[in-house]
Amino acid sequence: MEISFFMPPVDVAPYCWLIEMGSRKLGVHQHDGWCMQLDGQLVFFNSEDKCVPLAPILEIKAKKFFDFLESAVISNPTYSECIRKFPKELLLKHVFHTSFSGYWPERALAWLAADKNLQPLFKDELEKFAQNRVMPQGARQKAKRLRGVRSIKGVGLN
Repeated sequence: MEISFFMPPVDVAPYCWLIEMGSRKLGVHQHDGWCMQLDGQLVFFNSEDKCVPLAPILEIKAKKFFDFLESAVISNPTYSECIRKFPKELLLKHVFHTSFSGYWPERALAWLAADKNLQPLFKDELEKFAQNRVMPQGARQKAKRLRGVRSIKGVGLN
C-alpha cells in the first residue's frame, strides 16, 4: 500500500488529514482524536480492535513518522494536542495480540525498539512473542533483547 504524507496537512475543520494510505486518509478530529476515512466511513482509533486498518503505517520508519508528526504539530496548532496523541500503544498491542505471522510483529518490534519509554509496557507481549516458535527466530531474539531494556528517552511525541 502506498503511504504518503500530506504536506501541508489538509485542514477541513474539524479534521486535519495528515497521511494518505491508498484511498484512505489518516488524521485527527479536533476533539475526538485519531481517525481514518475508510470507504466513506470514519474509524476512530480508541481501542485495540479498531487498529486493523492502521497497521500499514508500521511500514514507515518510526523516526520518519514521528518527525513528520512533530512538524505537523508545529504547523497545525489547532490540532497539536490530538496529533501528539497518536495511538502507538494501541496499534502495537493490537499487532502483538492478533498477528499469526511475523510480518507485522517485526515492524512493531522496530517501532518499539525506537521508543525505549514504551518498552516496559510491553513486557508480557515481548515475553509471549519471544517464546512463540511460529515467529521468526531473529524477531524472537529481538523481542528478548527489548524485554530487557530499561526506560530511557526514546523516539515519539510523548
